Amino acid sequence: MDADNNEFYDFGEFRLDLLDRTLKRDGVAIPLAPKVFDTLEILVKRHGAIITKKELMETLWPDAFVEESNLSQNIYTLRKALGNGNGGGHLIENVPRRGYRFNAPAVFRENPIAGQNGSSETIALKPKRSRRSLIVLAATALVGALVAGVWLARRPASETSRSQTPTETVSLRKLTFTGDADNPVLAPDGKSFAFVRNSKIVIQDVNSGEETALNVESDVPIGMLQFSSDGASIYIRERSVSEFAGDVYRVSLLGGRPELVVEDVAGGVGLSLDGKHMAFIRFDPRLSEGPSLILRTLANGTERRLVTFQQPGYLMSGHPAFSTDGKKIAVVFFDRSTTNQASQLAIFDLESNQLRDVATPRLRQIEQPVWLDDNEIALAAREAGKFLQIWRVELATGKVKRVTNDLNTYRGISVSSDGKRLLALQVAAFTNIWTTDGPDLNRPVQRTLENLNRDGMRGIAWTPDSNVVYNSRVAGDQEIYLYSADGTRRQLTKNAGDQNQHPATSHDGRLVYFSSNRTGSIHIWRLDLGTGETAQVTFGKEDVETFPQLSPDGRTLYYIRRGPGGRFVVRRELEGGTETLLTQESLVPAGPLVIAPDGQFLAFLIHAGAGDEEEGVKGFQVGVLKTANSGNLLTLSVAATRPAFVWSPDGSAIDYVANSDTAGSIMRQPLDGSTPTVVATYPDKFLHTFSWSHDGSRLLLSMGKQLNDAILFTDY
Repeated sequence: MDADNNEFYDFGEFRLDLLDRTLKRDGVAIPLAPKVFDTLEILVKRHGAIITKKELMETLWPDAFVEESNLSQNIYTLRKALGNGNGGGHLIENVPRRGYRFNAPAVFRENPIAGQNGSSETIALKPKRSRRSLIVLAATALVGALVAGVWLARRPASETSRSQTPTETVSLRKLTFTGDADNPVLAPDGKSFAFVRNSKIVIQDVNSGEETALNVESDVPIGMLQFSSDGASIYIRERSVSEFAGDVYRVSLLGGRPELVVEDVAGGVGLSLDGKHMAFIRFDPRLSEGPSLILRTLANGTERRLVTFQQPGYLMSGHPAFSTDGKKIAVVFFDRSTTNQASQLAIFDLESNQLRDVATPRLRQIEQPVWLDDNEIALAAREAGKFLQIWRVELATGKVKRVTNDLNTYRGISVSSDGKRLLALQVAAFTNIWTTDGPDLNRPVQRTLENLNRDGMRGIAWTPDSNVVYNSRVAGDQEIYLYSADGTRRQLTKNAGDQNQHPATSHDGRLVYFSSNRTGSIHIWRLDLGTGETAQVTFGKEDVETFPQLSPDGRTLYYIRRGPGGRFVVRRELEGGTETLLTQESLVPAGPLVIAPDGQFLAFLIHAGAGDEEEGVKGFQVGVLKTANSGNLLTLSVAATRPAFVWSPDGSAIDYVANSDTAGSIMRQPLDGSTPTVVATYPDKFLHTFSWSHDGSRLLLSMGKQLNDAILFTDY
């Protein structure tokens, strides 16, 4: 909508700024999705007047067919964000059979800072100390707001045979509202679904919403779920991180002790409709070959390797899916040998033992296929520069159709056995940059305020002058940004690949090393902050090079290389380009790679050793070696909840992330293996990554909220 640029509205403790398109309460920003903001703008501008639902619908969605429930959801979201007005009544009043009215008097004021940002590429961000209660309130508002953004694309088909065809109708229904429904999966009959909440399995009835907690008599860490074909039991794949192998168990819906079914599964499992077979991926990173698609007969446990995907291809998250007739299996792999670095949907025919690719050139990243019938697949996928959405693929023609087109992220879809109901995980995530400014590490200050960005999730780093370099995903692309100590933000990478990650800064603050796929494969690049010039540093033909780390003197670069020849930690002398492998082929390093403050040691995740039990928490193994290549390796178990860790400022321990249901914490594991201690705790936050300043006195944090809810789709 068009805003009157030099105006904002004050009502009570709120300010609605039409230039910046922000709603603030006592100066603290409340995140609102675009259509929710537009709804509030209409109501506030005409405060005191009744606006009909028809007028609101026609104004908000002039060129799209959407259900009235979208407007109702917008109103609900705004009421949650605004709270109650005087006398306990809602600021937004529902006038029966007429429409809505905004009851608070709104005062027009001239915006004194309008136009200061203008067309400048540098955006002023004023650091604010956020109130915890408002962040939680804003997070709740965000999830509902994003649901309201679903609209149906009505574009003419292109001239190509694989053109996009519009989806005429779709009905969606939100089934959970608490933001903590992890890994939801639909039962075969479509009448119930299961999800993970607070490390417990919950079964919810689709129609009544009634919940039942499943009594699992085991301490197995619960990750991905899948119903059995008869709906009488649930398969549990420990660990949600697909890249690391986990065992699969089965437990009855009546509860009890889980039964071990199969070991060493990467990702989830798919089940044939007759319940006789299971399909999954097995991948040993110590071998030069890629992951294999395995068919297991459940009655006797025999396994058959159907196909092996040669390196550098590997399977994405999700699980293989059987066709409705049980004769085919859909899988997704990522072929790094192609120039566009896109995911590839493939179908394995069990009768002919042939694998064929399904061309979906529009879709860059595919995560989860499910069969609607024998000729059509639904999947979670995204176009370049956009969020993961739900699509339909017609296998005979290769045509793709949108099911959703909004600002949500959809993952982990499942479907009823008749193909008429589809369940998806709706993810509303916002992560910002925080820093500590004083000796109290438990009281950080929020630095970035974007509503939907994912700041720092794939890398953050200090510069010596207290600037921050970080990765952020805005829409679908991942770029590198610089946040300056004066509160301004500058984008450092743009229109050059969609995966710019893992920044590392030189100790003089002049250079940034990062990984990027701008040439079609992921390599290490260097950026000069003074001149803005970029240069490629590594050039592996079939290899991927990630997680750069720089020696304190700036002369040596360390990184992880993976490809057909294996995975290694590599030392590269920047002057002359001499490279040395620091690890042996039998050891499989995975990210992150971090260098000790004195530059004498490196630490990295050991891929093959991940998954040790420690005090009931699924942890990780970290390898520690000398940068001088002594050949000696120390392995250390850390009870981390995600693969994010750095060296402690004095180099005597590994600091890692441990998120719980109520807080995000930084823990410290001494290298001598003694009991870990708490460094800092952040209530009501989810911590992604962190970094110590060069002098070890301040923390840089990437944390926020990730709200997961289950959405049911019908009539698609």
